[in-house]
Amino acid sequence: MLDSLLELIDKKPKTYWDIINKFKYSDKDISDQSSNIPSDEWYNYFDKLLNVDCSNEQDDFPSRYNVLLDYDINMQEALKTIKSLKNNTSVGFDCISNEILKQSSVDMYVMRASGSFSTAVEDLSKKALKLIFMIKRKFHCTHNNTPLLLKPFDSCVKPVLYGSELWGPYILNLDKRLTPGSDDDLEKTFLNFAPEKVHIRYRKFVLGVTKYASNIASMAELGRYPISIFVILQSL
Repeated sequence: MLDSLLELIDKKPKTYWDIINKFKYSDKDISDQSSNIPSDEWYNYFDKLLNVDCSNEQDDFPSRYNVLLDYDINMQEALKTIKSLKNNTSVGFDCISNEILKQSSVDMYVMRASGSFSTAVEDLSKKALKLIFMIKRKFHCTHNNTPLLLKPFDSCVKPVLYGSELWGPYILNLDKRLTPGSDDDLEKTFLNFAPEKVHIRYRKFVLGVTKYASNIASMAELGRYPISIFVILQSL
């Protein structure tokens, strides 16, 4: 009987559901063996389901997690989506209302689903560059006054990069690079850090040299340290 029902599912679904409904609304006593499916049929059916070959290895399952969820999202896309949220709606499982999201979007930074803050650091670096351009317009003829030019960076530009103290150690992979016996080049790591590129660009502006000048020489000339050093100190 069970085999005949399974055949009707694909071939004659209407007949299949008619039989099911007939059993559903039947007044016949369920203890009547003539109306029941034999127990051996039930056993054989579910025994076949349990013995299907399958793999429980996680690596064997295809996943598109990195492709779909770890896709780059810039700050403009996130802010545009937040602004389009409707007010006076019920909160979700996180208990955060749309009104709170709109008010806090000014201090919001984008991170990837994998936990990477690289996108947020790049956005902060772009904001810091805008401040540098403003400083250049105000102090375009004062290259001889080095202390005066360094002060705006420390007081205005550097605070924009404040978030790097929180996620800087993870981006720099300091736990691996500072391990005794590590062959990683710390100098290269520090110079490739996104906030440090902003610092390098400003140092060369202060000295009045081209962008092709030596990064290390500009640092030594002004007596400056890489921003990564302050990131490490702030994270301790």
